[in-house]
Amino acid sequence: MAYKAEYSPSELLCPEKQVWVKVDRTVLQALDRSPYVVLSCLPGVEMKPNLSVPRPVPATASAAAAASSAGPEHLSLQQQIRTRLQQRQQLDSQLLFLLKQPVRWGALRESGLLDEAQIGELEERLAAWRAVAGETAAYLLYATPSELLPVG
Repeated sequence: MAYKAEYSPSELLCPEKQVWVKVDRTVLQALDRSPYVVLSCLPGVEMKPNLSVPRPVPATASAAAAASSAGPEHLSLQQQIRTRLQQRQQLDSQLLFLLKQPVRWGALRESGLLDEAQIGELEERLAAWRAVAGETAAYLLYATPSELLPVG
């Protein structure tokens, strides 16, 4: 891994904590001593978060998530409506890459360009993608599959 230090800035992914660690003399010396090193535990290393790894859920949030995943019968009608409204707002604000330009899902859904089947299919795919992308989805563009778009 010594060649990594020749390129600056350079980082390695810690195999245990899944954070990015800046390659410096400490890291290189540790890697010379052992092929497997928990980089984030080395003294004085600079670390950056790995945005592709889901963050741990705090205990209070996990209890709420467990209650919501147990089924809608455990939520009051007001909580169900609030949850659906938040999900709708998140989906509507999501940027899609459509016909060579970004457009918000809510604007596309309301535009009348898509029929109900296209809206349903695209909304399902978008929701599944957002579930995988997590918090980073707000900073990304969703590439709309061309087979779901009206041509013309």
